[in-house]
Amino acid sequence: NCHNHGEMDIRAWMAAGNGTGFDLGGTVGYCGVPVENVSNNGKVTIESKGAFVRAGGVIGKTTCAASSLTNNGEVSIKGIRTSGSKQIGSELHFGGVVGHASKAISTVKNTRACTFEVNTIDKSAQLRAGGVVGSHQGNLTSGINSGDINVTPGGKEVLIVGGVAGHSKTSGLVYDECQNSGAIEIVSNVRIDN
Repeated sequence: NCHNHGEMDIRAWMAAGNGTGFDLGGTVGYCGVPVENVSNNGKVTIESKGAFVRAGGVIGKTTCAASSLTNNGEVSIKGIRTSGSKQIGSELHFGGVVGHASKAISTVKNTRACTFEVNTIDKSAQLRAGGVVGSHQGNLTSGINSGDINVTPGGKEVLIVGGVAGHSKTSGLVYDECQNSGAIEIVSNVRIDN
C-alpha cells in the first residue's frame, strides 16, 4: 500500500550521450518487486531530457507484476530529445498510470486528463503513450481509462498512441476487460498516416 496525495513537479536532465534515461512516477519511479494498491491523487508534472524516458502518473517503470494501480491526478509529461545524444532509436514511454511494464498488470485505472508532449529532432525516436500504460510486455487485465488524452508531437518522431495502451512489445498478449472512454486528441502540423 503506497499512496501519494501531494502535487509532484519532476525535472530530470541528462547530459547528451550519458546513461540510458529515467524512470519517473508520481508515486514510484522504478519498481522491481511485485506491488498492489498503489495510487496517485495529486497533479503530476514531469519534464525530462534523456534518450530513454519511462514516466507515469503512478509508476515510471515496473519489472514485476503489479495490481490495483490508480491515478486520480492530472498528468502532464514532456520529453525532450536533443541531437547531441549518442543513443539511437530513443523511446519515450508515457502512461497515465504506468510508463512501461515488463510483466502483467491488472486492475489499473486512470481517471484524469493526460497531456503528453514531445520536443525532438530525432526521426528515430518513438513516443509510446497510453491512458493506462505507455508500453508493456505482459498481459493487461481490467485496464480502464476515462481521462482525455492530448498528445503534442515534435514533428519527426513516430507516434504510437492508444486510449488504454500505446505499445505492446510482445506478441500474443492478452487484453481482458480493458476500456477507454476518454477522448484522444493529437495536435500536430505534420501529416498523420493510418
